[in-house]
Amino acid sequence: MTNQYLTNTKKFFNFATIDGYQKEFNLIIAPRNVGKTTALENGKILKAWKKSFCVVYYLRKHVGIDIEAIKSRINKLLPESEQIQFKYSKGDLKSGRCRVEVKIGNRDWFIGLLCLSLNQDKQTIKNTAYQSRIAFEVFDEYIVDTKNDKYMDDEWNLFLEAHNTISKSYDLSIKNHKVYFMGNPYSRFTPFFVAFEINSRLIKPSIRLSGDVWAVQVYDMDETLKEELISQHKITGDKKYIEYATTNSFLNDENINIVSSMPIGYNFGLVYYIIYKNIKMMVFYGNNHHTTFTYVKKTLTDIGKKKTFAFDLNEVNEKSEIRLNNCKDIFFPLKFTLMKYRCFFSHVELFYLLKELFEKNKL
Repeated sequence: MTNQYLTNTKKFFNFATIDGYQKEFNLIIAPRNVGKTTALENGKILKAWKKSFCVVYYLRKHVGIDIEAIKSRINKLLPESEQIQFKYSKGDLKSGRCRVEVKIGNRDWFIGLLCLSLNQDKQTIKNTAYQSRIAFEVFDEYIVDTKNDKYMDDEWNLFLEAHNTISKSYDLSIKNHKVYFMGNPYSRFTPFFVAFEINSRLIKPSIRLSGDVWAVQVYDMDETLKEELISQHKITGDKKYIEYATTNSFLNDENINIVSSMPIGYNFGLVYYIIYKNIKMMVFYGNNHHTTFTYVKKTLTDIGKKKTFAFDLNEVNEKSEIRLNNCKDIFFPLKFTLMKYRCFFSHVELFYLLKELFEKNKL
């Protein structure tokens, strides 16, 4: 049994492009309704299961996956003789460390899916992965809609620790094990782009990028598919939502002022440095015709002996003058200009990191 999502590779998403880079970490951004889920489940995952391999599914939250929905979607495209069955503990699933046994048709049962939340300790991850033949890993929804949810504290390091532990259970018959990050275009910011030092200013519709160990694909919806979905009323809502649902518009970033260089015509008087999550920022206070503005720039240079505001002692070198917390008065102009949309940024992640910094430290 076939499906247009799998056979019409020009109209719907498939993994051929990003797999062509042969990278360990594969970060995908695409709108809804382009076939990402079908390509993953009835393509990648089912292919692994037919060889009795296991797939790891990372969860940000314990209840972040609907296993029965996965089974239902896959079975819709399978003949009766190849229908899949699952066996698992609902208690384990709720706790964020679940081993799912899979059976295809009349074949034998095998460990086919590991569901792991990122806050599990190493030993728990090892025990969950025991005697499983891992083919690849998936992190769905790796880009958070920060208007309704938030990233975990230190999410990148939590993922990396889980991934490094899981990698010891890879099936050695498979070459080039991969991790697939699947995301919708809420924002150009994600801790994973920051960790891989991916330039957020390069994240645009249709872009493809690669580094030493990573590849990024921003997949655009086919125009014919877009017209069909809208005309058949399969996507409804106001103009802004339809644009988000059919294009890579990065909706949450639309009111953030991103500039390629310091704005011209502004008199910037005060400059200081912030180090947060290993990102060095230069903050400029200034004005234009008596209106206060702020410009925040990412810098790769050594800050040296400068007035530095830090929130983790490990992030500041021994030469820096450290100012820890109790900085509400100093930070008020920055927060004020941020609220009034009179703040410019060299990179979109600086906005989100400063917003998180304010909220966590009650500045």
